[in-house]
Formats: sequence, C-alpha cells, structure tokens
Amino acid sequence: MMRAKNNIPWKRLLAEGAAIVASILLAFWIQASWDERQERSAERVVLQSLLDDLADKKEILVRQRIGHAAKLESVTRLLQAATDANRTIDRDSIDAVLFNLLWYNQDSTWESAPMISVTGGGKSSLITSEVLLQKLAALQVTISRVRNNYKNERDFYYNAITPFFMNNANLAQIAANGSHLPGLPDAAFEFPEINISSPRDHTTLLSRDDFQGLLFTKIDLQLDIQRTIESEGLRENIDEIIKLLSDELEKL
Repeated sequence: MMRAKNNIPWKRLLAEGAAIVASILLAFWIQASWDERQERSAERVVLQSLLDDLADKKEILVRQRIGHAAKLESVTRLLQAATDANRTIDRDSIDAVLFNLLWYNQDSTWESAPMISVTGGGKSSLITSEVLLQKLAALQVTISRVRNNYKNERDFYYNAITPFFMNNANLAQIAANGSHLPGLPDAAFEFPEINISSPRDHTTLLSRDDFQGLLFTKIDLQLDIQRTIESEGLRENIDEIIKLLSDELEKL
C-alpha cells in the first residue's frame, strides 16, 4: 500500500506563526513607544522645573546686584569720609548709611532642588542634550562660589559688624533710620517705631582705626562677590541656559 500523504496545513501554521511574531513585535514596539513617551514626559518635567527655577534665580540676581551696589556705595562713602578731609558725612545722615552695613545675602537663596536633582541626584540621564548638561554643571560651580562669598559676608556680619556695633554704637538708633533694603525702595524694612531720646553721634566712629578696618574688609567682601558674579558671567550663563532649556522643551 502507498503511505498516506502528510496533510499538515503549512500555510495556516505559517500564517498563525507570522501573526504571533507580528503580535510580539507589536507588543515590543508599543512598550518601547510607551517607554519613550514616559522618558520624554519625565525629561519635559525636569527641563520645565529647571527653567522655572532659573527664571526665579535670574530675578533674584537682578535684585541682589542692586543691593551689592548700594552696600558698596555706602561703605565706600563711609571710608572716604573717614580718611579724606575733603569728604564729610554729617551726623543726621550717617545712621542711614550705617544701616546698609547691617545687611548680607542669604546663600540659601541660591539653593536649587532642580539643579541638585540633575547634577547630583541621578536625573542627568533624563536630559538628552550634552551641551545643556555641561552648561548646568558649570553653572553649579559658579553658584557654589557665589554661595561661599555670601557665607563669608554673613560670617563677617555676625562675627565682626554686629559685635562692634553692639559695643560701640546704638543699633536701635541705626535701625530706626532705615526704611528699606539697600538699593531696593520696594523692599520695605519694618522696624517697630521707637523714639531715641538721646541720639548718639556715630560720626565719632569714623576716626577709629578698628572701624576703618571693618569698612575696608566689608569693601573687600563686596568686591569679591561682584568679581565672582561678573567675571564668571553668572547672568549671561543663566540667560544662555534658559535659552537652551526653552529650545529643548520645544523639541519634546
């Protein structure tokens, strides 16, 4: 007898196998597409948080630069009056000038959770632009230097200016003559209204060598801050990174 032919339905099996392979590939493609969308969404969140934060930092920097200039002008005026007979400052106006010595910048204003999350928190992998990552890393270095300058200014306030004024001046009288933060009329300084019945003449401080030394050191600190901000182009770097962030967000 002849052996019966093999009636295996190859065409149907091949079609079913192709369908299975196609469904597996489709599942992989959907998963990959979903993962890519998730990554792009996560990148968008990171980029937007950086953009919002740097926009705030830019406004902070504008105001702080105004404050630096006002403090530097005040302390320079005091030192010039103390050392130059042709430059004077009267008893009625000196307290308002001394008031500007009582201010320092908080280094915490430059804390940035979005920056930390990218440069030290493992989220750098979400950013696809190598140029942007490099710029962010460089900005973080500059900000660290600025914060260090601010810490020096704060330490000088607590360790030198305040003890000197507490021992040699009337701090309440000086504070009562201040109305706003240095150089910022819109930032009002609210101090309880007091009446100094026996005001002190603070012009006598100008002839003291130790006070002149404090003024010199204060000028040096303000110039350090100014040099760090200007020489490293902090404002320009922030502007450049804001532009890069905006461009990357438009691509997503």
